[in-house]
Amino acid sequence: MEIQVVGGLAVRLGTADLSLGTPKQQLVLALLIVRANQLVPVHELVDELWPDGPPRSAIANARTYAANLRRGLDSSGVERLRIVREQGGYRLVADENLIDLHRRTARWRQGRELMRAGEPAQAITLLKDAVDAADPLLAGLTLGPVLTVRREAMNQERRATLELLAEAHLSMGNPESAVSFLRDQVPREPLWERAQCLLMRALIGAGDAGGALAVYRATREALSDQLGVAPSAEMERLRMAATQARRRIPESAREVEPIRSGAHKRNWLPRTVMNFVGREETVDRLLYEVGEASGQGPTIRVIDGMAGCGKTTLALHVASRSAERFPDGQLFVDLRGHSARTRTNEAPTVNFPPANRRWGVVHRHPKRRSSPPPAASPRGVVPGG
Repeated sequence: MEIQVVGGLAVRLGTADLSLGTPKQQLVLALLIVRANQLVPVHELVDELWPDGPPRSAIANARTYAANLRRGLDSSGVERLRIVREQGGYRLVADENLIDLHRRTARWRQGRELMRAGEPAQAITLLKDAVDAADPLLAGLTLGPVLTVRREAMNQERRATLELLAEAHLSMGNPESAVSFLRDQVPREPLWERAQCLLMRALIGAGDAGGALAVYRATREALSDQLGVAPSAEMERLRMAATQARRRIPESAREVEPIRSGAHKRNWLPRTVMNFVGREETVDRLLYEVGEASGQGPTIRVIDGMAGCGKTTLALHVASRSAERFPDGQLFVDLRGHSARTRTNEAPTVNFPPANRRWGVVHRHPKRRSSPPPAASPRGVVPGG
């Protein structure tokens, strides 16, 4: 048997769900479940069912709903779940381990105690289970004041659990794990500053200082536009740490290193400027977007602008700093966008075969073929402006 209130309301007996009646009747059961083993006065049931003003028959109707539920539970033969009528109200007598909300709260409290005891590895499993249950309390029901407050309390509990889980991963030296689930949750709530700070810490720890600065700028903009406040002192300290971490990386260290010992370095990006200055926000945003989409398929970013404004230099700078995300190598293809040939009516032709030979791709041209075959598509192609 299981009693579910996270998500929709349900009482499961094996593979079957118990019929719970009308929405008003379900609200009575929901309040009794949330306050399991406690006396719920009739006037609280009335306030929950009719928050805008009860009808004359409110008390009688509330008692009818409770009586219907009590008969339904008694007829199901479940001894561990029953409604008892007492003076002034009703009580749901139940084993709290049957209720998903109580199990979730217990896991969160146990995980919090493990964190306080310095046991993050044991806390992670418990906290992850609580975070994964993202459904709202009593979805599909129109709640009254008491259950609305309980729903919001559950949401706040889940946020606190996510923060604890991030702290646990960071304390164990696993910033990448913290980044993976924080990126799924945090962008939807830009005003959740504590979580944004945790994401910045994780990104700095994972070596993505540019991504941390992008998070800072997005949060600062949201706080300013929606609340008219500045970022907290903690977020400012993280911004300074990310800026310093970014400056400590020399340009030469951003070049591609062999992925495996003895592996051939396949980096055919043209040499770019030694000291790239300016466009920090654009660079950070591109690095953050490429990193966020890494592993989800091809990532394409288009840089537009007039001839000579620095599109190719910017693309090469971002490519050199993103090289480690493309372990197969990096290839530069000059599309000759502003060449003399492009300024005529003749369409430019890109010569791919020499590049393919660098990658070990050999095309056998059939006879009477007037145009080169299509090129292979290695990862990390950077088109030239």
